[in-house]
Amino acid sequence: MIRYLILFGVLILSFTWAYGQDKIVQRRGDKGTWIGASQKGFVVGVGSDQNLEIAKEKALLYVRETIVRSIAEEVEVETQLTVKESSGAIESYLDNYASTTTAQSKDSKALSGISESKVEKWYWERLKNKSSKVTYYKYYVLYPFSDAELNRLIEAYKMHDRALTDKMELASSKLRTSESLEEVLSAQQELKQLESLFTDQRKQHTRSELGYYNVLMRSMEVRLKPLSPGKSLIMLGSGDRNFKVYSQPRITSPCATIQGIELVE
Repeated sequence: MIRYLILFGVLILSFTWAYGQDKIVQRRGDKGTWIGASQKGFVVGVGSDQNLEIAKEKALLYVRETIVRSIAEEVEVETQLTVKESSGAIESYLDNYASTTTAQSKDSKALSGISESKVEKWYWERLKNKSSKVTYYKYYVLYPFSDAELNRLIEAYKMHDRALTDKMELASSKLRTSESLEEVLSAQQELKQLESLFTDQRKQHTRSELGYYNVLMRSMEVRLKPLSPGKSLIMLGSGDRNFKVYSQPRITSPCATIQGIELVE
């Protein structure tokens, strides 16, 4: 414990010394007590870069990452996912959230994206390092984001996540039981798309189902069932499964013609 306290003290002294090497040469905006302090109903974002606009973008990105992390921490409580594992899926979800929500939604403020127009207060300063003479900007934003908005996002994400599970289960069922080859192919495409979205145990499930699909296709064969002299029923089958094909087959043999197409049970 003493060793860790000493290390922590060294880190503080190192940070203080490093920051002491930087001098503020320019500042703009509202520098208040909100900087570096927790504000109920707000997220404080900070970014630094040698370019002012990039520093601002990094501050807004920090706000976004804070919101994502808050959602991920809540998701972690109810699943076996870690915050790191779920954050990627949540990031992707938020990217599309605004476009799938109507403008009349009460959540529109929270869902239309993290943007500069919603910033409550901002402040930036340009600093110059005394030893290297390098200058850079630190940009701070005070961004409104209430607990109610966070809870709505959490619940909306959970609903979205449950819908993905329902899609997976439906696609798996069609892949395993459908007699329509078209439905089987469609289910495979659905599972392939879902596999790229999942980060939990469902990824392994979809991979397993895609593996089953590959085995199914490798053993697919054309089966002929004689009906009468000169006539045969052409079917596709794999293992103990036969499939109905609703698209018309192409015949390349010059001595064979299609006399009719009908569904046969």
